[in-house]
Amino acid sequence: MRMLLGAALLVAVAGCSKGGSASKPPEAPLVGGLGKRIVSGPVTDLRLSKDGAWATILHNPKRPAVEGVSPRMALGELGLVPLGGGAVRFVGQGVSNRPGSVLYSPDSKWLFFVEGYNAANDSGTLRTLSLTPGAEPELRGKAVSFVTVSPVGDAFAFVDAGVLRVARLEAGSTARNVATDVSTAQFTPDGKWLVVQRRAAAGGGVLLSPVEGVRAPVRLGENVRDWSIAPDGRRVALALTHPKNPDLSELSVAMVPEGKVTAVGPVVTLAAGRARAFAFSADGAWLGYVERGKGGGSTGNLIVGAVGGRGAVIAERVGQFWFAPDSKAVASLANYDEKRNWGRLVYATLPEGKPIVLGARVSTTLWSEDNRFLAFNLNVFQPLPSVDLWLYARGKPEGNRIMTNVYGYDFAPGGTLLFRAECTRHSSNPPEARACNLETLDPTQPDAHPVPILEGIYGYHSSADGNRVLFTYARTDSETFDVGLYDLKTQVRKTIEERIVLPALFADPAGTRVVFLVSQGDRSGLYVYDQPR
Repeated sequence: MRMLLGAALLVAVAGCSKGGSASKPPEAPLVGGLGKRIVSGPVTDLRLSKDGAWATILHNPKRPAVEGVSPRMALGELGLVPLGGGAVRFVGQGVSNRPGSVLYSPDSKWLFFVEGYNAANDSGTLRTLSLTPGAEPELRGKAVSFVTVSPVGDAFAFVDAGVLRVARLEAGSTARNVATDVSTAQFTPDGKWLVVQRRAAAGGGVLLSPVEGVRAPVRLGENVRDWSIAPDGRRVALALTHPKNPDLSELSVAMVPEGKVTAVGPVVTLAAGRARAFAFSADGAWLGYVERGKGGGSTGNLIVGAVGGRGAVIAERVGQFWFAPDSKAVASLANYDEKRNWGRLVYATLPEGKPIVLGARVSTTLWSEDNRFLAFNLNVFQPLPSVDLWLYARGKPEGNRIMTNVYGYDFAPGGTLLFRAECTRHSSNPPEARACNLETLDPTQPDAHPVPILEGIYGYHSSADGNRVLFTYARTDSETFDVGLYDLKTQVRKTIEERIVLPALFADPAGTRVVFLVSQGDRSGLYVYDQPR
């Protein structure tokens, strides 16, 4: 409360110092009030380009006039906003807030959007727009249900009336038909190949097709439940439905570009909402999978081995697993309890490290980007029920408990551990902590202790350089939030605005520009806050 009142006082003093405003009627004091409104009126679905130069929003959103759609679905006028200054353009009508309706190219030079969205058949008109002065949207397809962009930014693919088409990412390019009865597709990391998933009604097959040239697609498998492309793009793992028992899955690995398929073995079929039962390591050298046991179910032995080999058993009755970012270790939840979503955390170095048990009843884990640490939540019942945060330093025999009752944690860029603890307010629907202390810990310092830096926050997000934290307070009088900024170096915090809708986003690596939406009557709109340097 002291912080909020202090921010309001600063705003009032700043307003008095400007002068020349005697003709304007006085406004009510406002907590924050530091953002500049760029777009007025009801808005939703804020999205930023990767370079932070552009934002899109849906203006005047409305529910589609179709029964059975999600209550959160909205259609609106698509606004394109240059965050560095310039005129706002409204480039599309009837654009949806569903995932994939609005996309940027990886280099932030192109915008893709589906307008005139028809919720009844889940499709609309695809247009591309070059983000250069004077460019106009270009029609690409009239019944588009899926869009994807090459990771290298030189091509894009889309499903138009069930037909997958691919085109160069340039003005006036002509799309080429790839396959029919397609649901989704994905480019390989080098952008040279497309892995194509056909509709279940057409057999649910997966194909491999070149982006350039006229070579016909190669069939990798039929009745494919799930698939994943290796990070190096050289292989595709596929979980195929067993031909004699639809409750079982068989794992195979296909080579790219040859299309040669090798059977690996049976894998578990996981329940909806769980991570897939197989995964490649970040370097593509290892393949891990949960082997289906004789008793069935959605747990089994975790097998990890060099791609193409049998591999070794790491742990038993595994429900989830994660490779380290450097591909030199793997963590898994063994003896997994499906009802409580927890298990015994087993850590093993690769290729032949002895597994280490780090804790029982572990529910979540997270590797640090520098590969040095593994954080995890551990559930305890004595002396009191608690969800504790633990930290394991790789190479050590065991982990260390950091704090009790932690709800959410993350490694900021640079390695600092941030987490929410000592929560004082919770909600029941959905069940979540609404007001917690934000604490920080430097895991590289011997015998380091958590340091509280903010009180009563709801959520937080670090800037790309790791120096600032964007945080929100959950209000009690509405389903909105107050947003603020905290500088980890100077320890200065300020409230930027009140009554925003999530998310609030950084638009630059240094965290000096913040973009957010306000939902409060006449104040509603898209706002930008630029911190003075």
